[in-house]
Amino acid sequence: MSFSAEMSREIVKPTLGSRARTFFTVLGAIYVALLLLLTIPWVQTHALFMNAVKLPLFAQYDNPEIYGMAPGKVANMKIVTPDNHTLGAWFILSDNVYQSMPFPPPPDAAENSVHEALASQPTILFLHGNTATRAFYVRVRQYSGFSSRVRANVLAIDYRGFGDSQGTPSETGLMIDSRAAWDWLITNGAKPENIVIVGHSLGTGSCFEARGLIG
Repeated sequence: MSFSAEMSREIVKPTLGSRARTFFTVLGAIYVALLLLLTIPWVQTHALFMNAVKLPLFAQYDNPEIYGMAPGKVANMKIVTPDNHTLGAWFILSDNVYQSMPFPPPPDAAENSVHEALASQPTILFLHGNTATRAFYVRVRQYSGFSSRVRANVLAIDYRGFGDSQGTPSETGLMIDSRAAWDWLITNGAKPENIVIVGHSLGTGSCFEARGLIG
């Protein structure tokens, strides 16, 4: 191979510096593209709430036993908000009420015991974080702990746009949903002083907003 041909090959061969410049140029373009996408309201909403991530997939909300809940302990409920959105919710009985039932309980045991449970036991209104649904396994473990260790009922809602709930999430919408859940508890026999609102992640903001609306 001639000296001139070898020199030509060396000239066209990319250097480490040029590769690094190309890498950072592409990385910067991706970053700018993401920033531009975040100016689109639809993308902003989904980036904040991540409600499109519906875990578990193809959830069977009317069959909570498959997610680890005890038979007859959970009522699959529907709550209608003041602005006419229907929310999916689970009402989990306190162990104090559940263990007083004959075993095995009938399929509608939880639905038939809502008023008794709310009148006799404290209740936790659980407002979950972004992503996933009320049937997500981590949340199911939390419900079980609240009902067995704290001996409290639990009302766990899916905000609008989450799970099987109608609508699209928004900050105002989450406030309305939280207040609707509180009103549902009061309407069905709970006393305000016997309700504790527990929020996780995104639900923490909803918790404080709900407290402000209720107070």
